[in-house]
Amino acid sequence: MRPPRLTCVHEAGHCVVAMAVGGEVFRVEARTDGTGATDYLRDGLSPVERAAVAFAGPLAEINLCGVAAVEAFHGGGRIDLGRVDALGIGPTDRARAMHVAGRVLDIHRPAVARLADRLERDGALDGETVALIVGPVFAPVVY
Repeated sequence: MRPPRLTCVHEAGHCVVAMAVGGEVFRVEARTDGTGATDYLRDGLSPVERAAVAFAGPLAEINLCGVAAVEAFHGGGRIDLGRVDALGIGPTDRARAMHVAGRVLDIHRPAVARLADRLERDGALDGETVALIVGPVFAPVVY
């Protein structure tokens, strides 16, 4: 049984944005029950960068799968919003983080799709494999 495509896209979004803002992905997993997890190095990332990574999962669902925003920010997206809330950043920094995540996902859409395809096939990947699949990524905006 394969993990749901939406979960794979969601976790791939987290990975690509984490890498683009300077984080290192150690492991990503998409499970057949529709849950998933991305383990990445957060040390050294600013609250805005960490919020961008959290927003990336739901935004990937919206941008790549056409999921309505109200649906993307429920389930796993609700957990991601909780992570942003825990950072204690204000509305301006939240908007900045969403902008960063959205731009990275737009520019690196093919990388997100490649990673989601592999996650759908294998279910879990180590960081080295993620880096090979995604290739070099960057955050194209100043935040």
